[in-house]
Amino acid sequence: MPRESARRPVESPAPRRFNAIIPILGMVLVASLLAQPVASAQPTGTLGGTITVVGQTAVRDGEVVVSRAGSDEAFATANFSSSSLAYSMVLPPGNYTGYATAPVHRASARVAFAIVAGGTTWLNLTIVRIEEVMGHVNSTKGGPVAGAVLQFSSGGSVRGGATSDSSGAFRTGIDPGSYDLTVTKAGFERVVQAVTVGAGQVVTLDLSMEPTGGGGDDAGFPTFAAVVILFVMFMLFGSFYYVGLQSRRIRMAAAQAEARRRAAGSTCPGCGADLAPGATKCPRCGFVLQVRCSDCGRLVDLKDAAKGECPECGAMLR
Repeated sequence: MPRESARRPVESPAPRRFNAIIPILGMVLVASLLAQPVASAQPTGTLGGTITVVGQTAVRDGEVVVSRAGSDEAFATANFSSSSLAYSMVLPPGNYTGYATAPVHRASARVAFAIVAGGTTWLNLTIVRIEEVMGHVNSTKGGPVAGAVLQFSSGGSVRGGATSDSSGAFRTGIDPGSYDLTVTKAGFERVVQAVTVGAGQVVTLDLSMEPTGGGGDDAGFPTFAAVVILFVMFMLFGSFYYVGLQSRRIRMAAAQAEARRRAAGSTCPGCGADLAPGATKCPRCGFVLQVRCSDCGRLVDLKDAAKGECPECGAMLR
């Protein structure tokens, strides 16, 4: 019986052609994707400008702060300093406000502006150095005068003040203007001097105070005469000593009671008036209360100290 030959299936050429087309289609797809324009990011505009500084001190760590219109929250910032007072930043289109700030300088006014896609908006800002008066108080006999009270008056009102430290140094911020400076200290003659402070100016003063009792070679005689008179009176009226001792005990008790009372409040270093807890200014004489920064030594008004940082060095006030 004749053998049937096995029939071999005939392979269709279509799959081979399809396999060859796949790489070509992939290349065409990639080429078409590359030919398509790349989707651009969100359109932006540019904000630029320069900072004008009024004052005598170099600017460091300056910053331009930009916020969305209707918000005080910072949206973008740019830095500047005395070495580079120009700034630039890229922003999305929209309405904004911006201002410039720097340590020991007053911040500029907040200015509204708009950013247009592909455009440049110029915003020039001005900051002003915080005006200050600083210097030393010394005795005409030599040596510093600690605890001297300085008050700056204008139009019959006290506008600012300071107290000299153990080295006789003082420092205080004050608004521009003309003032009558009065310096007082127990045991010294009062000093009155005219002072003018310009915008952004730091005024340095060297003040001298004359001890009461005058000077000269015989300056010690009144003290010696007083000692002799007191000694004779003590010998003649011994009973006065007992009365004085009792009076002293009474004063000491009163001082202790006063110390306990002051623990809940404070007194004005200018006139001694009682101050309510939390007061920042004496209601009697207008003396402005201050605290001293432990890092740089600057005196900071109590109302400004509530912000927590020294405007001079940035240290925390405590």
